[in-house]
Amino acid sequence: MASKVFLNVLYNLSIIVFALCLFWGFNNSNYTLCAACASGIILIAYFKYRLIKQVKELTKKRR
Repeated sequence: MASKVFLNVLYNLSIIVFALCLFWGFNNSNYTLCAACASGIILIAYFKYRLIKQVKELTKKRR
């Protein structure tokens, strides 16, 4: 379970970093970077959603 918590923290940090890169790219008219960061945010958000589902299933089994 500790590994899932650590993975969740890494996902949160990566979403923050991608959001900062997206903001920087938009301000500097680097739209290729914006597209890459937006797709990265979507991908990490999907992984985070799957992780949350796994944790919910894991906690249901323990009850």
